[in-house]
Amino acid sequence: MSHRPRAVNVHGHEPTGSVSRGLCAIGYGPVAVRARTGVEGPLPECDVLYVSAGATAPLDVWLDALRPGGRLLFPLTSAQGAGAMLLVTRTGNGLAARFVCQALFIPCAGARDDQTAQKLLEAFKTGELWNFQRKGGLWDVQSLHRNSQPDNTCWFAGAGWWLSTEALDAGPEPGGVPGSGSAASSAPAARPA
Repeated sequence: MSHRPRAVNVHGHEPTGSVSRGLCAIGYGPVAVRARTGVEGPLPECDVLYVSAGATAPLDVWLDALRPGGRLLFPLTSAQGAGAMLLVTRTGNGLAARFVCQALFIPCAGARDDQTAQKLLEAFKTGELWNFQRKGGLWDVQSLHRNSQPDNTCWFAGAGWWLSTEALDAGPEPGGVPGSGSAASSAPAARPA
């Protein structure tokens, strides 16, 4: 089943009428286009949210907008703009997260904190950012936690959030299928008869 957008939030594009007409012309209409920033809430619920400028944290407004099974892809970047694309997926048990590739982006206005950016610069140095084998450090991140104390699986902690190298517990995923998502199943393997 394919989904068509019903609303598109456009930042930095004027006039919005031309964007709406363009989307209608290629079969995505009718579409409501709103010229606004994506760092202020509330945002409408969504299945996919893509951010194309570097942030120093997964903003609450982005995470809160994700429907069950929804995905957020954004560049988590340091003080020098270097970082990695973080994919966050809302599951039935929380927020699964993993880095998908290295990234270098312009800063996202309203989504940066200088102190966190500096800490990320150090974390990416020790986290083997430019390790093209994608093993160790940041490549071990498996989940994102909010409003809880980091534990010994923490790769990086920001204000009110942290990234863990531990997968989420297995359980119901969106759609009600236990263990079908990125969380590892704790059920014993079936024995051959």
